[in-house]
Amino acid sequence: MTAASTSPPTNPPATAAPGPSAKASAAPIPGPPPHRLLAAQTLAAGEKLLVEERATALFFFPLPIAFLILFAALGSLSYTASTVWGNAFAAGFALFAFYVFLVLILATLIWLTIRFFHWRSRVYAVTSRRVIVQMGNLGHSFEEIPLLQIRGVNITQSPWQRLMGYGTIRISSEGSGHVGNEDWKGIPKPMAFQQKIQAAIDVLQSGASTVAFTTTNPTDPAQVSQTAGR
Repeated sequence: MTAASTSPPTNPPATAAPGPSAKASAAPIPGPPPHRLLAAQTLAAGEKLLVEERATALFFFPLPIAFLILFAALGSLSYTASTVWGNAFAAGFALFAFYVFLVLILATLIWLTIRFFHWRSRVYAVTSRRVIVQMGNLGHSFEEIPLLQIRGVNITQSPWQRLMGYGTIRISSEGSGHVGNEDWKGIPKPMAFQQKIQAAIDVLQSGASTVAFTTTNPTDPAQVSQTAGR
């Protein structure tokens, strides 16, 4: 019988302690996304942004664009007619019609520009404490309703609006503030917006301190997390 030779145990190679670069490569803790529309300084300390929306472009732009295309087509036909018709009176009438349509095109462009700035000037937001309407293009003014003063959220949708996925929201609140007594027209996914408001109200009424921001399906109650605290 031969004795087996054994070698002294070797220590495993030492691994370097993670340095600052390793810590920096760690995945950041997910949090609320940066504000896209609402001015960053609007939120108070500890206040969470739940949802922010502008009215959908489908509410503001299809009608003036349709008129613009119509007037451009008719103006083009009028100008073509004024150059090919041999009758002087008919050609003159067609040229007059061309100038009329040209004026209508300019007026429609002005109308489209006004609607564009009106569309950009309003942002509707829900936070963990209030509903906010931000107004203005260069400077901003704000109107708000504390969540606990809201008594109802009504939604109105025509068949066309339901098909296109937007509608009109009216918030009933205590007092007679302007923001609680006007129609918010063209709000995309109004049911989801309404449910965000109701979920935030439920959290405040139950005594919770925060509402987590969710970026997935806002109609799923399981995605609204509550942190208890009194």
